[in-house]
Amino acid sequence: MNILLTNDDGFDAPGLKAIVEALKNEHNLYVCAPDVGMSAMGHAITINRHMRIDEDQIDGIVKGYRIGGTPADCTKLALLSIYKDVSIDLVISGMNNGGNIGTEVVYSGTFAAAHEAHRFNYNAIAVSLVNSKRVPEPDFTPAAEHFAAFIGSIGFGDQVFFYNINYPEDRSEFDLIQTSSADVRYEEKADVEIRAGIKWIALDGDPVDVSLDANTDFKRLKQGFATLVNIKPDWSTYIHDQNTKRLKTL
Repeated sequence: MNILLTNDDGFDAPGLKAIVEALKNEHNLYVCAPDVGMSAMGHAITINRHMRIDEDQIDGIVKGYRIGGTPADCTKLALLSIYKDVSIDLVISGMNNGGNIGTEVVYSGTFAAAHEAHRFNYNAIAVSLVNSKRVPEPDFTPAAEHFAAFIGSIGFGDQVFFYNINYPEDRSEFDLIQTSSADVRYEEKADVEIRAGIKWIALDGDPVDVSLDANTDFKRLKQGFATLVNIKPDWSTYIHDQNTKRLKTL
């Protein structure tokens, strides 16, 4: 397959390198990733300025491009310009250093890069490795190898798909199951510190799954499963009869 790779951790990220290593022998890889880390960038894009593009290689093997922009920029530029003459079969964003679970994906640059591909009618997968201990460079290899095997087993039909996959941490073998997307809330707090007479504020908090469903990605990851959520974005606007009737009376 012709696979476009991107991420939000940056071109030099270990997770991207692990994905390249796992896929390079079976697929044609095309890389377009942010020049620097862009975690929690969400679906931001760059406007009103040019973005720098630099050709580079991953491990001296796979050619790619560093982009001075966001993860969504990378997907958009790759599909519209840089690799426009390549028939891309699949877009993969990741492997992210840290989970992208449930509704918290709205903050994720990893998720957004895959979402952008799906908006252009490409098959897309966002893939992440949970890292609750915040290890600087966790071992991505076992998850990347399992993911590569999964990619080889995918059947491509007429309907374009968009998957969000998360792997649990500290495991060498995985059982991948399909789940629902958790309703994740944060017990958030904003701490203020004064340093050198200047006030600084930072958000912090622990995620909580408030879903009633027992089969959420959040819960299953806690149980040691790797999870797949079949994302179905729907940007259609629905007008309920009740609201329509109310408008007619105004």
